[in-house]
Amino acid sequence: MTGLTIIVASTDAARFRAAMTTALAQAALGDSVRLYCHEASVALLSRAPPR
Repeated sequence: MTGLTIIVASTDAARFRAAMTTALAQAALGDSVRLYCHEASVALLSRAPPR
């Protein structure tokens, strides 16, 4: 499978935002995107503010 794969391995919100922006831009261009959130980084997918 071709496309973009992004691995998020930390809870750094700024890096996560950059990764999501890149993924969304790639998807808007019509390419496939895979996003893997490792362990604690899954919490960044929540709408709740970090504690």
